[in-house]
Amino acid sequence: MAGGLPSDGEEARRATVKEIQVIGGGPAGLGLGIALRRRGIPVMIREAGTFPRHRVCGEVLHALSVETILECDLTGLLEEAYPLRSTAWFSCGREVLRGAFPREGWGLSRYRMDAALAERFGRLGGAIQTGQRIPGGGVDPEGVAWCAGRRADPDSNWLGLKAHFRGVELRADVEMHLGRGGYVGLNRIEKGWVNVCGLFRRRAGIRAARENRLGDYLTLGGWEELAERLERGEMREGSAAGVSAFRLGPVRPADGGQSGILRLGDSRSMIGPFTGSGMAMAFDSAARCAPRLADYSEGRLSWTETVRACNRSLSRRFRIREAAAGLAHPLLASKGGGGRLPRLGVLGRLGFRVLYEILFYPGGGGRHDDHVLVRS
Repeated sequence: MAGGLPSDGEEARRATVKEIQVIGGGPAGLGLGIALRRRGIPVMIREAGTFPRHRVCGEVLHALSVETILECDLTGLLEEAYPLRSTAWFSCGREVLRGAFPREGWGLSRYRMDAALAERFGRLGGAIQTGQRIPGGGVDPEGVAWCAGRRADPDSNWLGLKAHFRGVELRADVEMHLGRGGYVGLNRIEKGWVNVCGLFRRRAGIRAARENRLGDYLTLGGWEELAERLERGEMREGSAAGVSAFRLGPVRPADGGQSGILRLGDSRSMIGPFTGSGMAMAFDSAARCAPRLADYSEGRLSWTETVRACNRSLSRRFRIREAAAGLAHPLLASKGGGGRLPRLGVLGRLGFRVLYEILFYPGGGGRHDDHVLVRS
């Protein structure tokens, strides 16, 4: 460069670099866009909704590596988050597990996170188009990263509900409540708010307004004490959100998992929300795939080689965590799962704790003696 003008070589490079299209502006899509723009790669993000908005999400981040934080430029954002140090688990209203996280986590609302990431992406020169819902077969898969979140499943019996509350007393920074056919998580987020997010089996006959639906499902699921706690607090206006017709687990080839399509985050595999891993996995996916997508953009890899390399990397990173969640979810979300947990005895509790370590800290490093199991 001379006199602030691009050199002939730089101009030539810009002319041959391919734009990456990202479908979906959640953590995976925005994290990927930021990581690519920091490498000088042109990126267009197409988001079906708008920024900011409340979304059904546990709003907990655990086990982010230093590499992922730096790659996706998350340092400033995490400084705004609430530090999550303690956890307590409840089964049918009885406390069965209490302890400290092996490593500190972060509590941050999607409303704040998505807005901050979109702003950062824009400052880096990235382009965003909102209100752009792209159907699964609507574009050529080459040069496209699918980060559009959950996959629709009209046969699913699951319903996700969330809202923010203030003035709610918590027994730990993160509470998990198991009940009849579902589970509910509470965690502290920024500015004194508490995020309440639950996964429930849908029930016929509930016609309550969105802001009242969460309370109805809590009461019917056996969480009367929790529902009463929330009633004594203040619900954040506009924060109530719901989502249905989604499927947990990885995308299979019959579901559109063809080799030419690159999927990240929930578009690739939607892990059970009780793990608190979904957002961390989205950012990890972005950090791992960004270098390979940059190689494709600059002509060093073909698209087939790029997709294959990304899928191998993501599979190695997440296969243990996904397998553990796949085994645990049916038990914890079954109609009797919450009631069985306290009766599993010492062996069952030890296995529960080991599973907990795998789900949150798949690379190890946790200390089992940080946890005190409560006798029932």
